[in-house]
Amino acid sequence: MSESTAIVTGANKGLGFGVSEALARQGYKVLMVGRNKSSLEDASELIKQRGLNVEVAIVDLGDAQELIHFSKSIEKKWPQVSILVNNAGVLLESEISEMDNETNTLLVSRTMIEDSFAINTLAPFELMKSIIPLMKKNNYGRIVNVSSGMGSLNEMTSGWPAYRSSKAALNALTKVFSHEVHGFNIKVNSICPGWVRTDMGGENATRTIEEGIQGIIWAATLDEEGPSGGFYRDGKSINW
Repeated sequence: MSESTAIVTGANKGLGFGVSEALARQGYKVLMVGRNKSSLEDASELIKQRGLNVEVAIVDLGDAQELIHFSKSIEKKWPQVSILVNNAGVLLESEISEMDNETNTLLVSRTMIEDSFAINTLAPFELMKSIIPLMKKNNYGRIVNVSSGMGSLNEMTSGWPAYRSSKAALNALTKVFSHEVHGFNIKVNSICPGWVRTDMGGENATRTIEEGIQGIIWAATLDEEGPSGGFYRDGKSINW
């Protein structure tokens, strides 16, 4: 699959940057997707300086029309896409967490819920909907939805409702789309990277980016005998 394209969203920093570089080192042409032009171009240049093959696509995944336009362009520009890593995500409750350490559900607005779903759930939905037909034609595909244990219904507690519910919905899409591709050599899985030291995870997080990306790379490069339609952390199944 060395000639194939891997698409990684939220690729300008953190897990997205780490995944982009790791897949490029494995020989994939990596399309780094993000909305911050200068940050994304700087990030891609760092990887290019290491002799790796990456390019950028400036897309605001929260803008429905921009997202649809990008999705429609994939077939023309990157028809050999074989990996999709839906990494871009937002934790908007952090904007109010300083006022209330528990991020009380009663403080979260409808707009915050809608904006969270736009990035964390609807963007992956549109991208999967556009890319899966290409993967079916090629009879190969690996889709990784970067989720979180905070979206596990089994472990769910109070607070952070926008983030929790949007990630739970993303997990539901993993199940739905995994059945959509049954019979093809396509795997769709949700991955929890753990608590990682990124802008979102914060400096007190327990994992490095290098540790956090391992499960994502595992799911992105599964062989034909690998699992599909599951929720994993460190390559091990966790509860929905």
